[in-house]
Amino acid sequence: PKEKEYLMKNWDQVHESALEELLRHSGPGGITARYAIADIHVKGDDYIKAGDTILLDVHRINRDPSFFTNPDEINLR
Repeated sequence: PKEKEYLMKNWDQVHESALEELLRHSGPGGITARYAIADIHVKGDDYIKAGDTILLDVHRINRDPSFFTNPDEINLR
């Protein structure tokens, strides 16, 4: 309720960043596939070779705590 009130009162200033945040938090998710175009060393003995299929969970990427502070919360400010 407080975030909604803030959004409504400040719509002209925050609508673009609020939309981006709402899409990050609650946007379309799902798995998408990509193909590696080059060999990549990931970590330790882990490698992705050119041509390998890489599956990405878009929803989890947008909830990465190493990138987002409090990734499971909506922050419209």
